[in-house]
Amino acid sequence: MLEFAEELETEQIYQWEEDERYYDLIAARKVEDSLRETERSLLVTPNWEGDDVKEEQAAADEINEQDEASRLWAIRIAAMQQELEELRSQVEMKDAQLRRLTDDRENIMKNSSRHVEEMNDRQVREEDLKQENEELKRQLKLAKEQIEKQNRIHVERSKLEECKYAEAKRINAILQTRLAHSKSGAA
Repeated sequence: MLEFAEELETEQIYQWEEDERYYDLIAARKVEDSLRETERSLLVTPNWEGDDVKEEQAAADEINEQDEASRLWAIRIAAMQQELEELRSQVEMKDAQLRRLTDDRENIMKNSSRHVEEMNDRQVREEDLKQENEELKRQLKLAKEQIEKQNRIHVERSKLEECKYAEAKRINAILQTRLAHSKSGAA
């Protein structure tokens, strides 16, 4: 049973790592696409009236994508926190069972020697519960570390998205300035 739990935990960790790599890859591709689009827009002589609308729409689309990514991260973190709470409640339940078994064992030892077999069975169950409890505590610790890691990644991505948004605003300001200069030069 312990081996199955370890295999299950290992599979969960691999799945979390694969999910992280997938989201990191998607984020990196979006950044690359955004940079390529920005370079193209700076290299091509723009049609100023149409480009303003396109720039505003692109900025709005980018903000919507960032909001959706943040929402997805929040959902994922909430699911992990729920799993963490479930593990915590399992640990508490196993602790209570362990205390009851320990108390029962002590009572049996005091009462008589004819319950030796029952005591041995309870001791075996107690050891099993201790092992399960330790495993759940270890899983709880891993889940906490995973949530903290996910939170750090989310914060870093948010910072990156804020930088991208600031860069988009800066580029938009440059384009607005160029537009104003071209209009004043045309007049």
